[in-house]
Amino acid sequence: MKRKLFNKSGLSIFTLMVLTFLLTACPKKKTDPTPATPGTPSTPSTPVATTITVKLSKNWGAISVSEDGTVVFTNSNSSNIKPGYGNFKIDLRSQNAAKLTEYDGKSFTGTWSISSDEKTLTVTGLTPQPTDTGGTIVFTINEITDSSMKITRTSKNRKTGATTTIYTLTII
Repeated sequence: MKRKLFNKSGLSIFTLMVLTFLLTACPKKKTDPTPATPGTPSTPSTPVATTITVKLSKNWGAISVSEDGTVVFTNSNSSNIKPGYGNFKIDLRSQNAAKLTEYDGKSFTGTWSISSDEKTLTVTGLTPQPTDTGGTIVFTINEITDSSMKITRTSKNRKTGATTTIYTLTII
């Protein structure tokens, strides 16, 4: 008498197990690590590095200002030495177009650029020209994140008399 090794249901289960093993044991196909264009449905879930230009391209307002080492404005302080710094804004949202609003509320428009080492923000062609600037104000970028920035103006500000002004800014 001949004995069958598998009956029909046993053969089906065995075949299913072999197929499952083969499919899970094979190495996965490698994919291109280049991320898709942001905003498309195929964008990977891992974050893509943000460039300095993207970080800068926002509307910034002062939360703290120091002149020559003395804190003269903090947005949470009701007794600031120079409360007008609550007006200070630098709008860099338009591609290379800048709007600077000084502590006295006066606004200037021009263009902005970032140095190749990403440490210097230059605002040029300011109109009307702020006094004694030649239409250009240069800031050193001390720190920048997606939502805050600390910059230093190292040229003298004739309006305030300060030689060095450090602005801590946030998105407004």
